[in-house]
Amino acid sequence: MENRPELYPDLVPVWEAFVLLSPSRNTGWGAGAIPLSEVRAYCEMFEIPPEDREDLLVLLRALDEEYLKATNETSKRKGTK
Repeated sequence: MENRPELYPDLVPVWEAFVLLSPSRNTGWGAGAIPLSEVRAYCEMFEIPPEDREDLLVLLRALDEEYLKATNETSKRKGTK
């Protein structure tokens, strides 16, 4: 079994948003970041209060940056870009 990091309960909604929004990325020469317009649509659809949106955005962007780094590293190891 793979060792996975513990996900704190208060971060579960951020992870769920990331998983739901991840397929909305632009692709081409590689995976792109989750578009801000999709984050906004997510917030509106799920009625995220305005005072919580900035925190969600900051956390999603941090997760997304790490995802993109890992994806790029994997592509480089496989010899693709």
